[in-house]
Amino acid sequence: MRERERIAFYKSVIDLLDQNRVPFLLGGAYALHHYTGIPRDTKDFDLTVRPKHVRRVIRICKTAGYQSRMKFSHWLAKILHRSAAIGVIFRAGNGLGSVDNDWFTRAPEIEVVRRKVLTAPPEEIIWQKSYIMERERFDLATPIRTENGKR
Repeated sequence: MRERERIAFYKSVIDLLDQNRVPFLLGGAYALHHYTGIPRDTKDFDLTVRPKHVRRVIRICKTAGYQSRMKFSHWLAKILHRSAAIGVIFRAGNGLGSVDNDWFTRAPEIEVVRRKVLTAPPEEIIWQKSYIMERERFDLATPIRTENGKR
């Protein structure tokens, strides 16, 4: 899938959540890029929601024609469209540390995929990534390439 198609998919899901008044935060590589200035092409997009909203997000996206399912019932759902994926994160990878109101009150607004969105606060991203590091592959393990293509 070309980048333009992936971006259109991401925007479509953002629009669906906005239209259905589901609060979400940007997370993952796009949020890390905002905080660090380091772009990472992970070919996925992470959104963070409160646990009480995750089943609603799945239902909304299924109704829109996207394949949507709970990947790990304790922390992660997925929305899929062809070869593109959106992770819907609602707890840390160990099932503890639920997304709560504090995440939203401290969330800065940024622009991504030509939309203004709230972004998960940096301290929440750090501890969440540290739990994922314990047991599986995650996007920080992907080598960073400089502008000339070198690592």
